[in-house]
Amino acid sequence: MKHRYALEFDVCGVLVELPIEYDYDYHPPEPETPDYPGCPFELTLTGVWLEGVNIQDRLDPEQRRAVRTKAMENEGLI
Repeated sequence: MKHRYALEFDVCGVLVELPIEYDYDYHPPEPETPDYPGCPFELTLTGVWLEGVNIQDRLDPEQRRAVRTKAMENEGLI
Protein backbone atom coordinates (compact mmCIF):
# COMPACT_ATOMS: atom_id res chain seq x y z
CA MET A 1 0.00 0.00 0.00
CA LYS A 2 1.42 3.37 -0.97
CA HIS A 3 1.48 6.14 1.64
CA ARG A 4 1.53 9.89 1.00
CA TYR A 5 3.90 12.47 2.44
CA ALA A 6 5.16 15.97 1.62
CA LEU A 7 8.95 15.85 1.25
CA GLU A 8 11.27 18.87 1.02
CA PHE A 9 13.36 19.31 -2.11
CA ASP A 10 15.95 21.98 -2.90
CA VAL A 11 14.92 23.55 -6.21
CA CYS A 12 17.47 26.14 -7.34
CA GLY A 13 18.30 27.02 -3.73
CA VAL A 14 14.67 27.22 -2.59
CA LEU A 15 13.18 24.54 -0.35
CA VAL A 16 9.80 23.35 -1.60
CA GLU A 17 7.55 20.60 -0.33
CA LEU A 18 6.37 18.19 -3.01
CA PRO A 19 3.84 15.39 -2.58
CA ILE A 20 5.38 11.94 -2.82
CA GLU A 21 4.12 8.41 -2.37
CA TYR A 22 6.19 5.74 -0.66
CA ASP A 23 5.97 2.07 0.19
CA TYR A 24 7.89 -0.15 2.57
CA ASP A 25 8.18 -3.66 3.97
CA TYR A 26 7.83 -4.03 7.73
CA HIS A 27 8.60 -7.07 9.82
CA PRO A 28 7.86 -6.72 13.54
CA PRO A 29 10.37 -7.77 16.17
CA GLU A 30 10.36 -11.41 17.20
CA PRO A 31 10.77 -12.28 20.87
CA GLU A 32 13.61 -14.34 22.20
CA THR A 33 12.77 -17.94 23.13
CA PRO A 34 14.90 -20.75 24.56
CA ASP A 35 15.46 -22.03 21.00
CA TYR A 36 15.61 -18.73 19.09
CA PRO A 37 17.60 -15.56 19.79
CA GLY A 38 14.82 -13.28 18.51
CA CYS A 39 15.35 -10.33 16.18
CA PRO A 40 14.63 -6.59 16.06
CA PHE A 41 12.06 -5.04 13.74
CA GLU A 42 13.02 -4.47 10.14
CA LEU A 43 11.69 -1.67 7.95
CA THR A 44 12.85 -1.35 4.34
CA LEU A 45 11.74 1.32 1.88
CA THR A 46 10.69 -0.36 -1.37
CA GLY A 47 9.94 2.76 -3.39
CA VAL A 48 9.48 6.53 -3.32
CA TRP A 49 7.49 8.05 -6.17
CA LEU A 50 7.19 11.62 -7.36
CA GLU A 51 4.50 11.99 -10.04
CA GLY A 52 4.67 8.26 -10.79
CA VAL A 53 8.47 8.08 -11.14
CA ASN A 54 10.43 6.04 -8.58
CA ILE A 55 13.04 8.47 -7.20
CA GLN A 56 14.23 6.38 -4.27
CA ASP A 57 17.80 6.11 -5.60
CA ARG A 58 17.95 9.89 -6.13
CA LEU A 59 17.10 10.90 -2.57
CA ASP A 60 19.84 12.30 -0.38
CA PRO A 61 20.45 10.69 3.04
CA GLU A 62 18.38 13.33 4.86
CA GLN A 63 15.38 12.77 2.58
CA ARG A 64 15.68 8.98 2.98
CA ARG A 65 15.79 9.42 6.75
CA ALA A 66 12.66 11.64 6.65
CA VAL A 67 10.67 9.08 4.63
CA ARG A 68 11.87 6.18 6.82
CA THR A 69 10.93 8.15 9.95
CA LYS A 70 7.44 8.74 8.54
CA ALA A 71 7.11 5.00 7.82
CA MET A 72 8.18 4.22 11.40
CA GLU A 73 5.52 6.65 12.65
CA ASN A 74 2.93 4.78 10.53
CA GLU A 75 3.86 1.56 12.33
CA GLY A 76 3.73 3.20 15.77
CA LEU A 77 7.45 2.68 16.36
CA ILE A 78 8.10 6.34 17.27
